[in-house]
Amino acid sequence: MIPVFRPTIKRKEMDSVLTTLVSDVIGPGPVGEELVKVFADKLSAGGGFAFATYPDAIGLALSSLDLESGSSVVISALSPAFYLDELARFGLEASIIDVSEENGSLFIPDALRAIEEGAKAVLLHYPLGFIPETEPLVEAGVPLIEDVTSAFGGHDGSRLCGTAGDYAVIGLEPNHLITAGEGALVIARGRKQLSRLKQSVEGSLCARLMPDFCAALALVQLKESEGYFERRKELAALFSKAVMKGRHNMLVQPGEGENVHYSFPIMIESSVKDVGSYARKKGVETCLAFADSVMESMDDGFPKARQFMLRCLLFPLYPMLGKSQAEQISKVLSTLP
Repeated sequence: MIPVFRPTIKRKEMDSVLTTLVSDVIGPGPVGEELVKVFADKLSAGGGFAFATYPDAIGLALSSLDLESGSSVVISALSPAFYLDELARFGLEASIIDVSEENGSLFIPDALRAIEEGAKAVLLHYPLGFIPETEPLVEAGVPLIEDVTSAFGGHDGSRLCGTAGDYAVIGLEPNHLITAGEGALVIARGRKQLSRLKQSVEGSLCARLMPDFCAALALVQLKESEGYFERRKELAALFSKAVMKGRHNMLVQPGEGENVHYSFPIMIESSVKDVGSYARKKGVETCLAFADSVMESMDDGFPKARQFMLRCLLFPLYPMLGKSQAEQISKVLSTLP
């Protein structure tokens, strides 16, 4: 059975982790600092921290905005469900916005309307690597956090993902584009933002930094990321041709932006259950793309996001897929019921 996700772990990654394990420092240390520096350099940013958990990274980025208790923060209805927990932890309210029907990203006109009505910041999630236009959010003049976990390396036509906001967060968990096994980075745009982030870390009772043996795994992947992303692009082109033979629809990156192929999502036009069962019989796992999103807790409203939650199915797409596996997935995609 071909799993939906599989981390990219090769000999280089193994050697890097083993080298760190036999060193004198396996807790937070110089490897984590190097990981932060490499990532910050890629975004032409000021610096940051590597945290032991993804939710902590989001929470400490929110804390660094220094918003008043009760302030409203714009998030997409398809954002990870734990965003709500982190907002609540820091006394903030969620201004939940519906999504674009093209690809499930934040619907910018509604986000701008929420800002006009008093929202004080935006926590921007890039679903499945798809990218809305960020310039209007920058021009709106409120603090912006970009969660580039699924979109690192992509752009909206004018800006790289992670270069528009005050802070960029990248999750490094097993199913993410780049993995450390667990954890996430927070990168600050400039000195002012970095100073606020340091204050948040120093003032937190629960902030845990990433141990070096985890950072060692992510560091190799980050340095090799361009090759890995190119492989993802090749697989996406192959799978897209297969889907075009059937009745189902792919998500679209509009304009001049270039999305990142985090996985291979399809909007199912028949029974999601039947499609999933068919793929499984053919040896290919699938899963709902937004089963763990904010929408899970919403009883009504957000019609576009609800369609994505109910009908968007993920198929495997990652650099570790071999030629025969890619051909197997392609055949399944071209014959879906």
